[in-house]
Amino acid sequence: MATISPEAVSLALEQVTFGYKPNQPIVRDFTWRIERGESWSILGPSGSGKSTLLYLLAGLRQPEAGRVCFRDRPLNGPNRDVGLVLQDYGLLPWFTAHDNIQLGLKIRGVPPGQARQIASEWLERLHIEHVGDQYPSQLSGGQRQRVALARVLALQTRVVLLDEPFSSVDELTRERLQQLMWELKHELGLTTVLVTHSVEEAVILGNNLLIITEHAPITRGEVLRSPFNGERPNRGDPRFAAFCAEVRNALELP
Repeated sequence: MATISPEAVSLALEQVTFGYKPNQPIVRDFTWRIERGESWSILGPSGSGKSTLLYLLAGLRQPEAGRVCFRDRPLNGPNRDVGLVLQDYGLLPWFTAHDNIQLGLKIRGVPPGQARQIASEWLERLHIEHVGDQYPSQLSGGQRQRVALARVLALQTRVVLLDEPFSSVDELTRERLQQLMWELKHELGLTTVLVTHSVEEAVILGNNLLIITEHAPITRGEVLRSPFNGERPNRGDPRFAAFCAEVRNALELP
């Protein structure tokens, strides 16, 4: 991959090796650099270690060898500027949507009144202000995912990591959430990294695609660059179909 100046790097894995069990690496001697403001999608077979890459980038796992860096400094644990959105939402079932969004703000010492105002603003911004007093069990999958996004973005997170965030919702809701995420990324200038099994979703939300074709351990990945270059991808555009075909070919999918 191309060399990037340290000032431009948001996140970097430098010759990282990591495994959950001794002598069974999931990632081995892997290097990957992410520039500030980039959007990446990671595609690969199940069990290949895609989510593990996110946990390393989030500071939730520490490498056995090599290092993870954020803004050219070692990342030795979770960082307030790096947020993670999970497939199962990660919402506390005994908190309302409003309270779930406020949780991180209160942990950081934001006064209760201000935390409530910020949460209300994000509920409105994501068009779910009508569910603020409802509990996660009362929400649809799409509403729960919007609450999970609001909880991360309310903290003014600059890097958002997404682990198959839309896989549990119906197709129409999924497309709406993809559109919302694309708009938020460009409006807020976010750096995003998405793990997904959907080729179309990867193309819509990633200007750069990291293709993992080997099962664990991950030692390398092929990088594909989107032809849209920051332009909103359109499923009806011939370039969209052509690039999806290129991605499937890289993944060796029929």
